[in-house]
Parts: sequence; structure tokens; C-alpha cells
Amino acid sequence: MHISDDEFERAIEQVLDDLPERFARVLENVGIVVADEPNERELATMSNPCGELLGLYEGIPITKRTTGYSGVMPDVITLFKG
Repeated sequence: MHISDDEFERAIEQVLDDLPERFARVLENVGIVVADEPNERELATMSNPCGELLGLYEGIPITKRTTGYSGVMPDVITLFKG
């Protein structure tokens, strides 16, 4: 299936708009990035190198955050179009 870049971005916006409040609330300090394909560093994060990487979360999971979690750069979710 092939969709245009605009259609892909609109689909992402729609999904984010439709997220239940309890999930949307925890995306406060999270950036969403779109890339064509994963780079070598991103591919190296996979436990199964034969699989396909559709998206990648990079940051500090909520379950690992402590009271010292403040003033940090946003976590990033990268979605791959390819």
C-alpha cells in the first residue's frame, strides 16, 4: 500500500486526536517524528534483525522515571513511512 506524505501525516494526526485521554495525557513531553526508513543506529535496537521496524520509542519510560525526572529533553517516537 502506498500513500502520500500528506496522507501519512494526516493519519498520524487523526490517531493522536483519537487517543483516549489517559494515553494522550502521558504524551505531554513526547515528540513525534516521521522518517522514511530507520537508520543503522535505529535498526540496531531491534531484538530480531530480520524483522521490520515500523516505529521506535526513545526516552525514559514512565515506569523508570523518578522524582528527579525534570528538565529533560522530550522523549521521541519515530514512525517510519517505508
